Amino acid sequence: IEKVQVDNEIARLELAKEQLGSEQWRIKKRLAEIPGAMEGVRTHIGALESGIRTRDATPKSPFSITIAGKQYTDREEVGKAIGAVVERLRRNQDFDNWRPLGEYRGLPLEIFVWHKSDFAPDIKVGGVGRTEFRTIAGVSSGIEYAAESFESSVDRGKTSLTELGGEQVTLQAQVGKPFDRQERLDDLYRRKEEIDRELGIGQNEAPIADVEERGEV
Repeated sequence: IEKVQVDNEIARLELAKEQLGSEQWRIKKRLAEIPGAMEGVRTHIGALESGIRTRDATPKSPFSITIAGKQYTDREEVGKAIGAVVERLRRNQDFDNWRPLGEYRGLPLEIFVWHKSDFAPDIKVGGVGRTEFRTIAGVSSGIEYAAESFESSVDRGKTSLTELGGEQVTLQAQVGKPFDRQERLDDLYRRKEEIDRELGIGQNEAPIADVEERGEV
């Protein structure tokens, strides 16, 4: 009975130790990823701040957007012009690629037409802002809103940096965490050996090769 209990406890502790090893591997992997993630966020923040400077160098009023080289001051005409670009790209089967669209307040506009027609085309503003082309009437407002949202995106990026830094500190404190039941596991290994000797397990078991050499097989 004791042997069964010892064997079962050894199995449980060995599993717990293996799980700790897997957890340590995941922690180290994540720690290796965090610096790159933080650098990516910093780069994004830098692009946003550059976009803010570019945007603010051009007055918001009067309203004006350039599409395919032509300047528009009427919002509905902007939507129609973008619609014409979308139709041309679809006609040419130019799907799943970012293509130049125009400019708004010094910020370049790009458009992405999906191969699946039920997906609304995406519009990138200044390389960092995003909106969708869903309606002719609403697309210009979407472009304006994307450009005006740069500051809030910077704030979210800074929050993300703080969170990543906190995660990094927390994980660093867990690196190298020892298996706190190792002493108990070692005691169980010793007791298992004692029980096996008492029961004669593992004794008088000559290797098969030795038995064959003696002609006993």
